[in-house]
Amino acid sequence: SLLPNAKESVKIASSIARLGIVTTKTTQYTIPILEHLGIMKYFETIIGRQEVENPKPHPEPILKALEYMNVKDEDCWMIGDTILDVQSAKSANVTPIALTCGYGKKEELSGSCEHIVADVFSAIEIIDEKKLDLIESYTENYLVWLEYGLQSAHDSTLEIINRGHGFRQFADAVEMTAGRG
Repeated sequence: SLLPNAKESVKIASSIARLGIVTTKTTQYTIPILEHLGIMKYFETIIGRQEVENPKPHPEPILKALEYMNVKDEDCWMIGDTILDVQSAKSANVTPIALTCGYGKKEELSGSCEHIVADVFSAIEIIDEKKLDLIESYTENYLVWLEYGLQSAHDSTLEIINRGHGFRQFADAVEMTAGRG
């Protein structure tokens, strides 16, 4: 079964970010379960135990998911409910958010990462807040770009942010538009 509010959370998360799954279970069983629960359509990739040589806490599963999604690690998040999720995320240079509503206990997760929350909604709020911070930063910088005649950066930059890409791709688009890339 799903964690409390997981289905609603997945729908909301898919509206602000691109989603993938990294699991220690096999995709042979995971995909049919997700289809049965009606949430498979929200995920771009699923990396199960058989797709990797080294399961969590090794970074390989997360790195493979990022590779399949053609995403850099710098602005990605891993929401997980075990210490293995946190360790794997950190090893992959991905920011972890630990949930206390699943297998992991608060005592076990304390001190393992900056973000420890009670439910999936709280985790999504953190990610959404960080994305809003990025957009606010973009808006402030956009005013400066306009002064330098870089208005054409606007459309490509908003597209990159809205498609859930990381800040590095955002900065690369600005540099290319400015003729520096």
